[in-house]
Amino acid sequence: MNKCKTLPKRIGLVIEGTYPYVSGGVATWIHQIISEFKEFDFYLIVILAKKEDAGEMRYSLPENVKGLFHVFLQEYPEKPMFLPKKFTGINLVKKFLENYSYERFVNLVKFYYNLPDKKKTVTEGLYSLDTFNILQNIYMKLPDDRGFINYFWIMRSLIVNLLNIFAVTPPECKIIHTISTGFAGLLSTVMKIANPESHLMLTEHGIYTRERDIEISVGIWPDTDPNQYVPEEGIGPLKKIWRETFFYLSKVCYETCDNIYTLHEKNRNIQVEQGAAPEKIEIIRNGINLEMYEFRKRDSMSNPPVIGFLGRIVKIKDVKTLIRSAKIVCQKVPNAVFKIAGPYDEDPEYFEECKELV
Repeated sequence: MNKCKTLPKRIGLVIEGTYPYVSGGVATWIHQIISEFKEFDFYLIVILAKKEDAGEMRYSLPENVKGLFHVFLQEYPEKPMFLPKKFTGINLVKKFLENYSYERFVNLVKFYYNLPDKKKTVTEGLYSLDTFNILQNIYMKLPDDRGFINYFWIMRSLIVNLLNIFAVTPPECKIIHTISTGFAGLLSTVMKIANPESHLMLTEHGIYTRERDIEISVGIWPDTDPNQYVPEEGIGPLKKIWRETFFYLSKVCYETCDNIYTLHEKNRNIQVEQGAAPEKIEIIRNGINLEMYEFRKRDSMSNPPVIGFLGRIVKIKDVKTLIRSAKIVCQKVPNAVFKIAGPYDEDPEYFEECKELV
């Protein structure tokens, strides 16, 4: 299953944290794409945090899904009895950290992609003295001291994510389609650099870096104010490192892509600001066939105004802000009605918090 013969109609679909294990708008869209394009064979490369996340599938895979390949970001190799001193390719790593250039990134990718034992790279990257020395040097340059232990484990969590991407031997596919930047974009970039004749396309439903910005800024870390909701203000040094990492991952994905598709002009402008070449970007808006629906005229005098939300009840959707806004609206328009609809099993705790807030 981990080997894939290159075929003209084979598409490698790189997915992070969603289909087929998580339901929702993006996952449903992916399922529709696969189901409608029956003439193509799809090979799913699904990136998840841990093995237990590959649980029950929320969708029945269409017949044209010919393979399912998993990448687990937080999979730690067994700690060796004797810790390695050297990290293979350490000089390339140091050069890249000195100057985040695209050329040095490509050199890094090619080097690690061609290693005969990629799993050894993960072990060395986590446990070698070389890695520890690099982390220590970065720590010494941080603007404030929040304690080395917290810093070390947070950085190690980031490093294992990146190493597990580099350790993958992905299937060779004629077309590579990623639905986001981030880790999916990184793996897609690795696949493209390893096989330059392949065609890499990115379709961003939302802007990945903005979503990660929100998650990072509101997360309770040792170097942050837990009440801080504005990514541009009050962000600590550790969060800044993670944040800048995601921005760079987007940049290299934009650089490597042959085509970028987005939903609207605002998204396009953000992508250009983050390094995407304008000539690569095409806007494909969400379309609705109005002929499929019947409409009735609303009598504003007799019917209350209804505000609807349709989506997953999860933090990234910020449903709590909608609930708080509802209170403000209802103070001025007492008969206004708010309806929130969507799956809530992904984050039951957040769902209960929303119910309590209502």
